[in-house]
Amino acid sequence: MALRRVPLGLLNKTQLQVLHTMGIGEHVGADSVESVRKILDMGLFYNREDMSSQIKGKISDIQTGIRKSDDIRAGLSKSNVPDEDWGEDKVLVRVIFSNDVNISNVVDLKEWSARWHDIARGITIIHDKSPEEFEVVGAKKGSLIFELLLSLTMAGIAVDIVRRATEAAKNYAQAKYLAQKTRAVKLQNRDQIAKLMESDREKKKEEEIKEITSETMNAVQEKDGEKGNALRTSVANLVDFLSKGGEIDWVIPDETDAPKQNVNQDVLEARRKLRETVQEIRRLNADPRRLEHHPDHDEDDRGENGDGDGKNGDTAQ
Repeated sequence: MALRRVPLGLLNKTQLQVLHTMGIGEHVGADSVESVRKILDMGLFYNREDMSSQIKGKISDIQTGIRKSDDIRAGLSKSNVPDEDWGEDKVLVRVIFSNDVNISNVVDLKEWSARWHDIARGITIIHDKSPEEFEVVGAKKGSLIFELLLSLTMAGIAVDIVRRATEAAKNYAQAKYLAQKTRAVKLQNRDQIAKLMESDREKKKEEEIKEITSETMNAVQEKDGEKGNALRTSVANLVDFLSKGGEIDWVIPDETDAPKQNVNQDVLEARRKLRETVQEIRRLNADPRRLEHHPDHDEDDRGENGDGDGKNGDTAQ
């Protein structure tokens, strides 16, 4: 079916947002096929007019979105703004400071600039490179977005670390959510139970950070202790950034342009592997079992009737 073949996994966050803005996002991809199938499966409970109306509504939304897209394409074709070309061996990475990592003042900016320096240092040092390999090529307003430029070699290692850190951050968020819910239950010892859960989640997070660091060092055949410590700091900061609601998006060159650009086959293969890992990250973020971000202050809630004394705060972040 044509709807299923739309490769949503290849689109970056901005492109997906454009699809939804044009009213197309929910009508393409595998999920849209399931929604159509549900309408058809409910045929025994719908009359034909109702089923036809729902299907026609979806078709109308898609046609309207395509017309909007055509209008936008026609307008852009008349502009003289050149496409940005970073080179065939470069990848653009968007770092989005949102939720609890939102940059609202210069103190926040200083803290997260320092932490992203540590992230860059840990990833680059295992390649015997400096943090300057993370080139800053742009910044946008709203939720502050840094645009970084990485070589394919650096991006290949970075994206795998981000994939593992995303999984660790998801596990951490789930454990945090369960601790919050425990505090809301009317049990006499709920705070003690929640503190044990919080201690356990911190221990598991540290274990995952250690595992990511160790496996990455093995992958690059690096045994230097100082480099390992720098990488561990990098991974810990990434997990913290992601678990607090920060986002990392990847912009990989379109392969349809490759033939006319005479792109090297090694570069194409590196892009393919990178794209597969990015798709996996997006699947993790789209997993319906993935809990939404819960702000830090939620853990200070202590329920009713004075069961919690409000003195037992969260043990760590």
